[in-house]
Amino acid sequence: PGKTPPAATPAATPVSDINASVQMFVKALDDLGIKHTDPVRVEVAPSIAEAKFELQVDITVDRFNSVIYVLKDAEMMASEVEIADHVGLLYVASGNALLSVGLNADSASIARKLAAKVGGVAHCPSTYQCQP
Repeated sequence: PGKTPPAATPAATPVSDINASVQMFVKALDDLGIKHTDPVRVEVAPSIAEAKFELQVDITVDRFNSVIYVLKDAEMMASEVEIADHVGLLYVASGNALLSVGLNADSASIARKLAAKVGGVAHCPSTYQCQP
């Protein structure tokens, strides 16, 4: 009586949802014939993302390290998108996850194809054209 209940904290993303987000991008890369290493989960501060996976993607002659972030909620996604846009990253966002894409001559085309495969949106720095 008279006590205020503690504020609710956002629930963590279930492991199955995290794995589904990662596998969504892996399948899209596989479907497009883009070689990559297996994603490896790495430590990430909870204020940045729910989970972070690193993988190396081989596109044409360029190899680059790519990152899949699985985010807790729409607010965290909006924050990450704003940061990525500000620093000029090329990435594909879908649901609560985003995949960074390295910058090379084929990047915008690849980002569009990945976005189409995962039902997401390709985001490009102003020097690249992601939208057809």
